[in-house]
Amino acid sequence: MEKGKNDLFEASAVSHIDHAANDLKFRSLFDNSTVAIFETNAVGKCLLVNKQWCNFAGLTPDEAEGDGWQQALHPDDRERISNLWNEYAREKKTWNFEYRFCTPDQKITWVLGTTIPLINEQGEITGYLGINTDITDRKRAEEARIRSEQLYRLLFDNNLDAFLLTAPDGRIQSVNPATCEMFGRTSEEMCQIGRSGIMDISDPRLKVALDQRTRTGRFIGELTCLRKDETKFPVELSSTVFTDFDGKQCTGMIIRDITERKLAEEALRESEERFRFLLQNISSVSVQGYSPDGTTQYWNIASEEIYGYTAQEAIGRNLLELIIPPEMREGVKQAIKRMAETGEAIPSSELSLMRKDGSRVSVYSSHAIVKIPGHPQELFCFDIDLTNYKRAEAEILKSKKQFDNLVAQIPVGVYILRTKPDFTFELEYVSPVMAEIVGLSVESLLAYNETIFKAIHPDDLEDFSRLNMNGIRQKQPFDWKGRAVVKGVVKWLHISSLPQLQEDGDILWHGLVVDITERMRDEAEIRLKNEELQNLNATKDKFFSIIAHDLRSPFNSILGLTNYMVEQIQEKNFEKLEEYGVIVRNSSQRAMDLLTNLLEWSRSQTGRMEFSPEYIEIGSLIGEVTSLLVDSAEQKSITISQKTSGEIVASVDRSMFSTIMRNLISNAIKFTKVGGAIEISLEEETSYIKVSVKDNGIGIKKDQIEKLFKIDENQSTLGTRNEKGTGLGLILCKEFVDKHGGLIWVESEVGKGSLFCFTIPKH
Repeated sequence: MEKGKNDLFEASAVSHIDHAANDLKFRSLFDNSTVAIFETNAVGKCLLVNKQWCNFAGLTPDEAEGDGWQQALHPDDRERISNLWNEYAREKKTWNFEYRFCTPDQKITWVLGTTIPLINEQGEITGYLGINTDITDRKRAEEARIRSEQLYRLLFDNNLDAFLLTAPDGRIQSVNPATCEMFGRTSEEMCQIGRSGIMDISDPRLKVALDQRTRTGRFIGELTCLRKDETKFPVELSSTVFTDFDGKQCTGMIIRDITERKLAEEALRESEERFRFLLQNISSVSVQGYSPDGTTQYWNIASEEIYGYTAQEAIGRNLLELIIPPEMREGVKQAIKRMAETGEAIPSSELSLMRKDGSRVSVYSSHAIVKIPGHPQELFCFDIDLTNYKRAEAEILKSKKQFDNLVAQIPVGVYILRTKPDFTFELEYVSPVMAEIVGLSVESLLAYNETIFKAIHPDDLEDFSRLNMNGIRQKQPFDWKGRAVVKGVVKWLHISSLPQLQEDGDILWHGLVVDITERMRDEAEIRLKNEELQNLNATKDKFFSIIAHDLRSPFNSILGLTNYMVEQIQEKNFEKLEEYGVIVRNSSQRAMDLLTNLLEWSRSQTGRMEFSPEYIEIGSLIGEVTSLLVDSAEQKSITISQKTSGEIVASVDRSMFSTIMRNLISNAIKFTKVGGAIEISLEEETSYIKVSVKDNGIGIKKDQIEKLFKIDENQSTLGTRNEKGTGLGLILCKEFVDKHGGLIWVESEVGKGSLFCFTIPKH
């Protein structure tokens, strides 16, 4: 038995070693493969990736884990790959598709992906194995081929010259629109006649040309062709043999109608003498004809006037020695040589050349080669005297400098803007004042058109852009007032401009930019003052109304009742004197309350009431105020309870706080029915205290709540026993809460009572 165990152990060890070796080989092959390999579970969560996959994706194995691998996919391919994955996963089969990796540094890699489902013995998918092969080079080659084909078709269809493709036997295979127009035939007709060869529409010389092309692969020459109406016309034909995109050999022919050129050549020959006469007598341009070695052959009258040499003195001499300064001669000599050899004219430029008397003259010099059939090559130089132009240029610069100086003195910005029909625009001029107003440089405004939009306040940018577009569309003046952010500071600007339509369809806008920040502030201040004045007028009206009506009303009652009491006393009728006395007392008390509120309110409005806070235990102060109003509450059998949590100390003005509490408790008594209850609560927070006065009275309508603390809208309401108020109690409460830096508000429901709350900072 012991030996059997050992054998089994040894076999197991060998199997484990072989398995480890195989796993090591697999890991080495997996990590060093030139293709990208990854493995996912059944729901697409990444389990394993190799080094090549990480190179493609620009992710580490940890970053690819789970759903992280999907971040490596190009954003434009993610939805497509997800749809393909879901489609093929249902079919449980291997699928191939092309897509792109996009690394965090935006490197794009095209891959051919092969995804193999891993299926267990029960036929269930346990995961997927993916293999990605880099096909970036192939995709780029395909894109290049497509672009090449598109470019070829674009050139073929839009070439102004006739363009034909023929088979090796001369049959026409394809023509462009210019060919049809040139020969007066449709493309079908061109291909039909071409079955017997291109020579059906050209002269016999083409056969010689085609034979030459066969030997050399290329032909360029002039021929005569035949239109549908049997008319002949001269052409210049260029032919070459090439292999098309399908690998077939064909011939491309470019045919240019040179009828006009031939007529022009004939006309040129006929007008040569007139041309010479014209050059000789033109007064604004100096013309010199010379040979490739620089010998002067032609000298017109204008040359005599500019340089001081007569034609007899100039012709036959070397042009370089006549008018070219010594330091320029070698360079001009080499340029003339190149022009004669290559046919490429010397670039036009401004030069300072010599006169006969040794002085210098500024000219704009152009060179040309004239080739007339049957004549030797001629080189010409055309010089325009810039003396007057230089004077005019100096005057323009002087005027521009004066304009800039003038604009710089104006305290508004000036700009010139050009807009195109496609709504693109370009600033052509910006004054320094405008650049200063918007906090940008003149250079940045001119270089980057969109810069001005970056200065506009984000909240006003839409309106600014809309007015710009409307102005361009309707070609109407632009006028905008809004805000701009200049170096972190908000400014108000007024930008206006007038359109000037140009012949090419562009619009030039001449505009002004004005900083109206101060004006807008002044207008805002005026509006604020007007609002304050309206509030003061409303306050005054309310004040006079209270004095004229509410204050006189209780005294009228007192005077009336006291006169009636005197009459009753004189008549010895004492039966109702006590009842009348109570009424007189209540009216006197109401008058006293009104006078007290009026006095306190007027003192607060005129600034004569000093705010003198001190640290006071708030619960005790509320108790003092409540004790003064207990009698009024007992007359209506109303209970007043006070709920506090220990001693709460805060910095308050004793008189103002007492007035707040007196008015809130009095109001609660006034609007609570007989047998009701009033609850006063005091809560302490970290930085403030909150005082609440709650009753179960008649409540307040929602449309009246907003008017409670406004003197211009507030009205006195009768209590449950027709008690009259002053109309100033809650106004005073708000005034004094504001003095303390707190807030006051009310929550109420009709028939269920009201809750008045206010806060006072503790310090």
